[in-house]
Amino acid sequence: MMRARGFSLIEFLVALFVTAVAILGFVALQGRSQLAALEVLQRDEALRLAQNMAEYIQGNAGVAGCYAFSSNGTAYVGTGYSGTVSCAAFGTIATRVQPMRDIVRWDNALKGRGELDGTDAVGSLVDARGCVYGPTDTYDASGNLVSSTDFYEIVVAYQGASSTIVPSASCGNGLYGTDTFRRAVRLYVRVAELD
Repeated sequence: MMRARGFSLIEFLVALFVTAVAILGFVALQGRSQLAALEVLQRDEALRLAQNMAEYIQGNAGVAGCYAFSSNGTAYVGTGYSGTVSCAAFGTIATRVQPMRDIVRWDNALKGRGELDGTDAVGSLVDARGCVYGPTDTYDASGNLVSSTDFYEIVVAYQGASSTIVPSASCGNGLYGTDTFRRAVRLYVRVAELD
């Protein structure tokens, strides 16, 4: 009777192959897990930044229109923006000071200037941009008010890590290569009219 030779070597190679496939699967799962964690972290940061602007608006209800810079000629602040937002149509010089400071502060937060690595800003989202739209009124041809919104829309757009559906918010539209990498969170805030 002949003994089978090399059988344990084949078993070893099969076990090695199965283990290698399992390790590769684990590494791929780990990569997807880290990507998902990054997406969650960025979404959380975007919501925090949007809430930050909502608090600014509610804190200065008398000149809330000053914060609606996206409705008044400035498309967005944040990545790629280096101008100065103008809100001369709202309040007085004295009442516009705080909203102007708040917008600059928000612009810096969107650019990640709260945390630096040497001279590089690293404390925020990837390519973050913020838009604030004010209340809008719609009139018919006779000049009669048809509809009115009495809320402010705050949108924070940023670069996602993977492709997904295109957000409906127009903030940052066309600034992220293909818009399937653009993410956006939206927050609405209503300001009380104080008499």
